[in-house]
Amino acid sequence: MVDNSRFVQFPHPGSEHKPENNGYIQWNRFCNPHRRKYMKLTGEWLDHRGDKQSGKMHAWGEWEPESKVIHSFERNAQFPYSPRYLWEPFWVPRKSYIGVHNTDPFIFGNCFFYSNCRQTSKGGAGLKNLDIGSVIVFGSGKKVYGERKWVLDTVFVVKDYIDYNPLNPLKTLKDEVPNEFIHVAIKPLSENLGHVDGCVKKSSQLRLYRGATPDSRVNGMYSFFPAIPEDSNRSAFSRPAICLNPRYFNCLNTQAPKGSALDSPRTSWEVLYELWDSLVCQTKKAGLVLGTFAQIPNQRNQY
Repeated sequence: MVDNSRFVQFPHPGSEHKPENNGYIQWNRFCNPHRRKYMKLTGEWLDHRGDKQSGKMHAWGEWEPESKVIHSFERNAQFPYSPRYLWEPFWVPRKSYIGVHNTDPFIFGNCFFYSNCRQTSKGGAGLKNLDIGSVIVFGSGKKVYGERKWVLDTVFVVKDYIDYNPLNPLKTLKDEVPNEFIHVAIKPLSENLGHVDGCVKKSSQLRLYRGATPDSRVNGMYSFFPAIPEDSNRSAFSRPAICLNPRYFNCLNTQAPKGSALDSPRTSWEVLYELWDSLVCQTKKAGLVLGTFAQIPNQRNQY
């Protein structure tokens, strides 16, 4: 049997959303690229001792539906990529999802999801064939004081997966995912399938990956996002710059996902664990905690 366990460096757009009207922003449309938000979330995290904590926290992530600015930050010259805004995310159901971006990866609810991004792009076929235990590192390339850095927003450890047909995704996924995920990720995907500005070309198969959690680990690993508790002495943070073994990671990669086969005298899970553990250590060294659960943002009836 072929081992398709991979370490995937997954660059995605890292620019920050900006408010539109009265501090709000509508659902992000195709006329704009995907962007990140620095959000106030309710959830759980592991502290520096590895103990589980819960409450309010701040974290970077992708959330393309509506949001409200609840705080603005002054730009800090020492940290050029610190956030300008703190967002409260929410979502409003739509009659049609034509022309709006979906959210992927989805870090909310009982486990993380990765559903489609780049799976039908040129060279992206391997993203539809990752094995359990694979590690996907989502982040962005940035220039910091003239030097290229790669900043982290999500570490995704594959717990399991479901293959589905994006032409009729609910046939397979309806009972497998939260209702909110269907509206925020699946409907914007399926209703725009094949659109020139959509996330996915016409395809007969995609793979929905579910992330491992601290209570359901894979080879000792779990998914997480860098975060800070709201009651900490920091109100904002720049995404941590990371560096890993260049055999598997390229700090200059800003374009396409890079999946590395784990050809080593050691077993693949040992290599994956070593890379994952380095991500944990670098996140903690940056003074951050490991966000492992975030409540799904609330539904509202109007914008």
